[in-house]
Amino acid sequence: MIALDGPIFNKETLTQTLSKRIRRKGVRRRPIEALTVHPMIWRPFRRVHWHCSMIRGQEKRMFSSLLDEQCAPQSKEPDERLLLWRPRYVEFPTTMITGDDSEPLIDDVESSLVAVLEGIMSRRSSAQEREKEMEKEVQRMQSDMRAAVSFLIPRTPAALRREDQIVAKRKGVQAVIISSSIVTNCPRSVVIEDAVLGDRVYVGTVAAEYRSIEGKSSRWTFLETPGASSMEKAIRSGSALTRLCRLNDSCLDRVRGSVKSGHG
Repeated sequence: MIALDGPIFNKETLTQTLSKRIRRKGVRRRPIEALTVHPMIWRPFRRVHWHCSMIRGQEKRMFSSLLDEQCAPQSKEPDERLLLWRPRYVEFPTTMITGDDSEPLIDDVESSLVAVLEGIMSRRSSAQEREKEMEKEVQRMQSDMRAAVSFLIPRTPAALRREDQIVAKRKGVQAVIISSSIVTNCPRSVVIEDAVLGDRVYVGTVAAEYRSIEGKSSRWTFLETPGASSMEKAIRSGSALTRLCRLNDSCLDRVRGSVKSGHG
């Protein structure tokens, strides 16, 4: 299997570092959680290649990112789907790992990945079109003679409210474009015309389970090892998966099942 290169942390060091995150209470700081550090698993990701054209000009360009193949079928909400991406991982070196540590992927994984790609392309395209419309509207307001002499003739409350509404809506539209640019590695200045699923690559993932001593609840923290020079950086790299699993129980069940079975 092809995997992204990353350090292999020993269990003792992992436990020592992750124990600092155990929740405590009282003056004596009594621990209220028990920590279990599970063996590292290999989770499948897919390379995604975006074929783009410049908004102004005829130049064609291609950009790439990595998409979480394991959790994509369980993620339906746009905000959750943003957490599936690992744009920084694209340039990381790969290595061959022995054996087949992966479990069979679910049957509809390809259609789920396509749905994620189509969803982000559609939202980005709609936002870019809306931004163009807002730009024209702002230009019309700025060229309005009443705006030009507003220092002599105060603008009406209705006009001021209208401008504030446009500014607020434009910020929301720009947030969609910016977030899509971050996760896809595509600049704001390009239109995504097509997306192609590439090869599968595996990401080393360590799961830390914090189980409540007083009850049956538990919480999970995940570490992703590609490009991590320290455990703290691995924790930060895994924060997208940690957040996704806190938002989406189905994703947590999927990853937790892999952890318990020892497969990615």
